[in-house]
Amino acid sequence: ATVGSVLFIAAAQDTDVDVLNANILYTLSPSSLHFRVDASTGAVALQSRLDFESVQTHRFQVVASNINAPFLQTRLNVTVTVGDINDNSPTFSKDEYVLNLYENTTVSHVVLTLAATDADS
Repeated sequence: ATVGSVLFIAAAQDTDVDVLNANILYTLSPSSLHFRVDASTGAVALQSRLDFESVQTHRFQVVASNINAPFLQTRLNVTVTVGDINDNSPTFSKDEYVLNLYENTTVSHVVLTLAATDADS
């Protein structure tokens, strides 16, 4: 998902008839660097880029609360699993390899075996 896109809308309902008591305020618990919630609509959006290599799973709660006493609330448990994408380049263990070969080295002789690694899964 792109930063700023809405992932889902947490839509709590309050059956109080009194309009003041039926107003709901949405918050995240704990607060998050990666996600945000619109306090009045419950829309949960991506706030910053996710990186599988840093954190594979994010857990938080969307809290829906009355804005007047008595302060009642409900919580929605959310788990976001980050999928891995090919966003890391392969790398060699060194930046440079220096080889010295004899002039009579045969064509089929293996002189160096290299392996590149990639942080992606």
